[in-house]
Amino acid sequence: SMMQYAKEVYVDSANQVFTGLPTESAPVKRLDPVLTEDHKLKLMAVPDTFDELKKSFTIDEMKFDGFGRNYIDGLKLSSDSICQLAFQITYWRMARQFVGTYESGSTAFFKYGCVRVCVCPSVAVVVTCQC
Repeated sequence: SMMQYAKEVYVDSANQVFTGLPTESAPVKRLDPVLTEDHKLKLMAVPDTFDELKKSFTIDEMKFDGFGRNYIDGLKLSSDSICQLAFQITYWRMARQFVGTYESGSTAFFKYGCVRVCVCPSVAVVVTCQC
């Protein structure tokens, strides 16, 4: 369904140069930003700044062989919820605060509906993180 949706969007965008509803259509305008010399200098410095920051990055990994998705599914838990909990615990340990998460759920055909939700951590998540 996602491929069909992507194909329809591509075909539609190739054939239509208007935005909005058909009754409110307006031609798409090209944006031509005006950059000052200061802006240009700052933009040219971005790759160097990024490279310097990148040198300080570290990635630690851990392999856990105790159980996998089948075990989680067998407990009637969602593997996605376990991942969300892991993100919340990690963020809590790093920043000592909680953050809402973004979730997207599609209906049978993405084309016909999609639900997007920002979710605040539940009391159970807060208690788990603070342990």
